[in-house]
Amino acid sequence: MKNIINYKHHKKFICHIVQYLHMDIEDFEERLEQGGCYEQTINNWILKLYKKGVTSEDAIQIIYRARIFMITRNKIGLDSIENSRH
Repeated sequence: MKNIINYKHHKKFICHIVQYLHMDIEDFEERLEQGGCYEQTINNWILKLYKKGVTSEDAIQIIYRARIFMITRNKIGLDSIENSRH
């Protein structure tokens, strides 16, 4: 019975975060099964935060910041590649 309760809590945690990231949970899970890099990254972050006992509200804020960092880091990397071509 405890495993069922933990599973439901875990699933609710994931759904709450995915919805706040403006993603459909079914699409997210499908892309995750297909090996989508973005979905795997988000899922790994969600699992780590869940295991640490972080609330879903705090996890959303952490993931938002991590996504921004990841996007800007990749943008800077792309800009340096573009500049090196000239």
